[in-house]
Amino acid sequence: MKLDGGFLNPLRRNVEQMGATWRDFDLQVTFESAEIDKELHRGITIDVDEIEFNDKILTYDGRQVLLYIPDQGINFEHVMKNPEKGRRFHIADCNTLKIMREKNRFDRYVVTNNLSGFFDITGLDQYGREQNGRAALKVCMNCLTLLNYKGFGIHHDKRVFQNFSLEEFFEDYSTYFKFHPKHDQPYGSGYTEDWENISRRYRESKHYHCESCGIDLSRHKRLLVTHHINGIKTDNSESNLKALCVDCHRKQPFHSHLFVSRDEILTIYRLRDEQGKNSVVNWQDVYRLVDKALYGVVEFLQAQKSSLPQIGYRVDTDIYVDLAWPRQKKAVNVDHVFIADWDIKRPHEILQKV
Repeated sequence: MKLDGGFLNPLRRNVEQMGATWRDFDLQVTFESAEIDKELHRGITIDVDEIEFNDKILTYDGRQVLLYIPDQGINFEHVMKNPEKGRRFHIADCNTLKIMREKNRFDRYVVTNNLSGFFDITGLDQYGREQNGRAALKVCMNCLTLLNYKGFGIHHDKRVFQNFSLEEFFEDYSTYFKFHPKHDQPYGSGYTEDWENISRRYRESKHYHCESCGIDLSRHKRLLVTHHINGIKTDNSESNLKALCVDCHRKQPFHSHLFVSRDEILTIYRLRDEQGKNSVVNWQDVYRLVDKALYGVVEFLQAQKSSLPQIGYRVDTDIYVDLAWPRQKKAVNVDHVFIADWDIKRPHEILQKV
């Protein structure tokens, strides 16, 4: 059931004036979405044809997901003691999954968007009896290489593998997806009761400008948030606060609960361009301004000694691309776009060379 626009428009204005985030919604779609999200949180056994790939990222019903094999066989007890001995879970369409599909073994997988890092597994004990348990399985290294996640495809730093966080990974690629997984610990917990007023007053004192990239969000207040510098949500001293746009905020350490939509990133690209806040003079600026989903591409380009790209570059009236080299008319963009005389590639097309 779609709500009437005559009711929604005043509601939307009030929400944005409060500095909150507006989300378009449909009651029927919201109900159906809640049901599929519950199923995915528990895990769904799937057939190969049900999985899609968004720029090599695993997708199910428009949602980012991961795949794993519950059955650990005779290694069950070893896996319970040391999860590194278990079968890896997958976050991308890596070579391992391609081989499994070729062998028609794909039906052994379960798809989920549970971000806890713990997986329901089965297997046999030393006496051949069936067992069930939960284990913190490890991520597939081939997936990390395919995406060049945190430079793993270039440097193969084992710390990326050892410290991998599903919550952080899903947040990094949140701009690829319309629906985002729920959190066991809801965002917003841990703040003081007067936090909303404190946050609003602080942002007002900064005239709704991001203190990192400098963008003016006075007409898009919902895209500016108040950040706790030391990470302590109860420390509301002014020296511990910083007004940040949602893009700059999600790039702060330990902020993996912040899902940002593609529309929000594109709005920030447009405003930075209009306000002259997208100047790039070094690679640090590139990382500061680009969508986090492109970090693997940026690190690869930097290692290849590429020339500096422009970030959020307008190639047409209403089309902004993530990375652009205007003189060569080349670009890398998350979305599929076509502009005459331009060579625009998706991120995975660049990372094929890793």
